[in-house]
Amino acid sequence: MKKIRVKNTYDLRLTGVPSRTIRESSLGKTLSVLPTSISLIKPKLSVKEGASVKTGTPLFYDKRDENIKFLSPGTGTVKEIVYGPRRCVDEVIIELSGKESFEPFKKISTAGLKKLKQEDVASAIQEGGLWGVFTEHPFRSIPRSTTVAPAIYVTVDNDEPFLPQSAVYLKDREEDFKFGLAILEALSDKVYVGVSSQNENIKTALGASVTHELEGHYPANNASVFLYYNKESESENKSWSIKGQDVLRLAELFKEGKYPVQRLIVVAGDHAKKPSHVLAREGMSVADLAGKAPNEPTRYIAGGVLTGRQITEKGILGFNDYAIHLIREGKETDMLTFFKPGFDKPTFGRTYMSSLFNSSLFKMNTSLNGGYRACVSCGECPKACPTELLPQLLMKELKANDTEEALDQGFLDCAGCGLCTYVCPSKIDLDTVFDDAREKLYWEVEK
Repeated sequence: MKKIRVKNTYDLRLTGVPSRTIRESSLGKTLSVLPTSISLIKPKLSVKEGASVKTGTPLFYDKRDENIKFLSPGTGTVKEIVYGPRRCVDEVIIELSGKESFEPFKKISTAGLKKLKQEDVASAIQEGGLWGVFTEHPFRSIPRSTTVAPAIYVTVDNDEPFLPQSAVYLKDREEDFKFGLAILEALSDKVYVGVSSQNENIKTALGASVTHELEGHYPANNASVFLYYNKESESENKSWSIKGQDVLRLAELFKEGKYPVQRLIVVAGDHAKKPSHVLAREGMSVADLAGKAPNEPTRYIAGGVLTGRQITEKGILGFNDYAIHLIREGKETDMLTFFKPGFDKPTFGRTYMSSLFNSSLFKMNTSLNGGYRACVSCGECPKACPTELLPQLLMKELKANDTEEALDQGFLDCAGCGLCTYVCPSKIDLDTVFDDAREKLYWEVEK
């Protein structure tokens, strides 16, 4: 087992930690699928309003690649298709019938898997609607159906606050996980499995399946960071990655022969009533998952607290969402804040007295604690960059449309972890600048 010590990580100590208790969620009358929550695709519908669908029926696909399909998470009728600007499909609403019926897929055993070619395994995953769980680097897009991964990176642990913990989602499912790894090995000659150095129990449970031990706080277990420290050739820049829980979903698809709708998510954050792990499915509403909205102003985030997307209290769990966060919408001002010792404020640069109390948990809110300012070249963001970039220089180059210089500086190695934005004293949304530039570059390359 190879050990990787990741530089420039940060221990985000926040309140609202989900318990390891798993609670069931109750389905409402409808489920909604959000094509807009899936980045870098051009959705084209496979169904019309009024159509009857089973669980696993194709709803839409990427019109650039018809093999990249997205399936219905429930059984019922397509109640409504909501369109956005330029007739872009925003939402497909399914009215549930109350009786679950699955589209059948071919079951594949461990012995049967060994007899299949790479393209046969890929085709089975595509038909089963799970090709979208793969991320192709460096653009973090869904790989084309005909490509072969130079390497596949599996991240078992989630160190961003707060995402499902491996000790919970892997409990009693180690053999399923190993079968999922066998599926990945049929797709690529190189499969790397990274586990946090602090997770001794999972390393023991998975045994020889673990290839790398990742040491460091957030974002040491980010797939882009894992790739950055492990790649040995330029070709590996186009490696794929997959979350540990999605490896289990692949195993379920092959073993059960049906679309795996159930997933483990967390409902967390300081404003969550009962922060915990929740059994859910794609398309469920925030109200069904998090319960009644708090009385105080609340920011809802689908995904990680630093990398997720903002939604409303009427929001929906998307295809790649594994968390719902509820944190305070901080709009109030704090008088004379610089004259206070700051025992209750997190600090990266040791500005406040809280830096002396490493065990303290802090309440995160959305307050900027000041207004936007120009970059002052303070040098804080490079200290927080796990891939050893200079975010402040990249930001200036990208805003000046000097993309070639940004690429020379390693822009595509950016892990998208959001730490540079979190520590920036000028309140600059560096990660938004980088994400927008990456997406623009992707569509230019795809022309």
